[in-house]
Amino acid sequence: MRGACVCFLNELFFTPLTMRKPAGLKQSLHRVMAQLQTEAARGDVNTGAHVRIANRLKSAFDAHDKRKDRCIQEYMIDCLVDDPFGAMSVPSQHRHLMEDPVFLRRLIHVKRKRDGTPIEDKWWDDFMEGYLPEWLFFQPDDVVLQCIARTCTVMALSARWHVLEPIERRLNKLGIAPHKFFPIRDGPPPSLFPTGPDSEDEFGFDVWNALNVEPRFLRWLLKPDADYSESERERLQEQAFDVGDKASMRDEGFLRALGLRGPNDHFYTTVHRLIGKSFVEARACALEKLPNA
Repeated sequence: MRGACVCFLNELFFTPLTMRKPAGLKQSLHRVMAQLQTEAARGDVNTGAHVRIANRLKSAFDAHDKRKDRCIQEYMIDCLVDDPFGAMSVPSQHRHLMEDPVFLRRLIHVKRKRDGTPIEDKWWDDFMEGYLPEWLFFQPDDVVLQCIARTCTVMALSARWHVLEPIERRLNKLGIAPHKFFPIRDGPPPSLFPTGPDSEDEFGFDVWNALNVEPRFLRWLLKPDADYSESERERLQEQAFDVGDKASMRDEGFLRALGLRGPNDHFYTTVHRLIGKSFVEARACALEKLPNA
């Protein structure tokens, strides 16, 4: 028991960084934890110093992994700031970082800090070309590709830092139809993973997730070529209106997508929503009360 602990500590703290092998660290930690479990099963190590040592060893190992992740993120950010199109070639084992809003905000922050603000459209367009590559949309019936495309879109919208316009430009350039990319479904959002190898159920984020993280995305969803039914349009408008914030209220394109003429309409619609009217009813009351707004 003591030997396993000493072995792990020596490997963790006294082996040069260039010689450390993550697999070796895991094996050492596994030996320590296996011995602790054996002792605990015998009733020898239920509490006390051995348990505290085990917890500290695990914390040390987790910290090692976190340092590694930070180095990978910093390297990716440096690369993407200089070559935004490189978003297409991020290795699959690190692709999850591209779907992390916190990572995307860090990338935007570094870009703005290094080159000033606002970030030029060319950088955004190159980044979106790599982030949402054309091949993701080649097969609209491919459940997995559509899931990845929607997930990337919703996660980028979650970053909120001037990401909406670049996403709109990218989807428009690809000629994506909103009602096909984000079809409306009833019930709760589907599971992120299919229920089985033969499942035909679609999975991933849906249009409600997109509106919840960025209500102004309604601007793109209800653009002229969107083929939602009237009732579907009203449901989208009501959801976007209810989750909208101050930034949304000041967005003229968002207000137009809601069928409102300006902040005054928004205010009166909010009042009528608070007393229990549906969005359509509240909007009608606002338009009637302020016919010349």
